[in-house]
Amino acid sequence: MRILTHPHPSLLTKCKRSVVYQKTINLMFIVLGQSGGVALAANQVGLDTHLFVTLWGQVFQNLVIYDYSEEVEIDEGCLSLPGKVYKRKRYAYIDTSEGKFFNEQAFVIQHEMDHLNGKLPWDLTNQEICGRVIV
Repeated sequence: MRILTHPHPSLLTKCKRSVVYQKTINLMFIVLGQSGGVALAANQVGLDTHLFVTLWGQVFQNLVIYDYSEEVEIDEGCLSLPGKVYKRKRYAYIDTSEGKFFNEQAFVIQHEMDHLNGKLPWDLTNQEICGRVIV
């Protein structure tokens, strides 16, 4: 299992809601730990399932975001777009099917949910940047 980078087509796949075996989750945690990142979505390793794992040890499967707060502008990187940092707007607070999250954890969850919906900081369909590249 390895992290896929742009322009791999799996990164543009809207992932299916499904159940995943613990062995797959364990492998994703290993890959994440070796990557230097803070979270890893299933389609970043070529899996078509609605799942991501985080450096703080949480597994999110079939997550739903119910409510959110105002947006704030943040700098955001991506394991699948190595070496780039983007200015993005993210919600500072989100209420999800797994609980309430604030600031950094909320930003990470939104980023991984974008992955699971087949979106990157770079809008590949229109070949334009959704967020301004700063590095």
